[in-house]
Amino acid sequence: MPFTVAEINRGLANWPPHWPQDFHTAFYVKLDQINHAGMFNEAWWGQLRLELGSWYAHRPKSYAFLDLRAEERLHQLHDQWNAIPQAMRDGGIENPDVHWGALGPFAETVREIKNVMRPVFCSKMCHFIAPRLFVVVDGRMTGFLGGLAYGDNWNCARDEWIETAGEVRQALLAIMLDRLPNDAPENYPLVTKCIELCLIGRNLATPPH
Repeated sequence: MPFTVAEINRGLANWPPHWPQDFHTAFYVKLDQINHAGMFNEAWWGQLRLELGSWYAHRPKSYAFLDLRAEERLHQLHDQWNAIPQAMRDGGIENPDVHWGALGPFAETVREIKNVMRPVFCSKMCHFIAPRLFVVVDGRMTGFLGGLAYGDNWNCARDEWIETAGEVRQALLAIMLDRLPNDAPENYPLVTKCIELCLIGRNLATPPH
């Protein structure tokens, strides 16, 4: 189902007031600093885990549970991430060459850290690592697409973006750009944020006031 301007407007209207009103602009700058300092080592995980906690992604597991399982998988995450072609890692979800076959092994290892089937933790941690490549999904705000596996949700979200007419995609991006602060970085994840907001608007379907 293609995304619509009405959906992103409803998503913006339903953006919770206690969430950052810069649409996580400052947060993405912080993530960029964390990831560029060196990924997939214990220091990196220690910082990323705190950010996951701030998004309540760890619940109901303990930090000790996540620490143990993450540290056991750091080398595997490194190898699987670097096995993804550079053009895919540097691109976004809208890149026609990106496909879940290349991303799936890495995402599955991320999922194993919390060891649950629901896609929320996996989607958030993947998004923190590559915000332009991975879209956030959760049951309450965006709803789930195509089942509980994150790969199914990612494929549905990506397909719906591609199926959206070019002029509508440009309108969605323009609406999003208009809501961002002037200091938003060039690599702000515009497309995945548009998708997230459209899904929120579709799932909550509350007319804007």
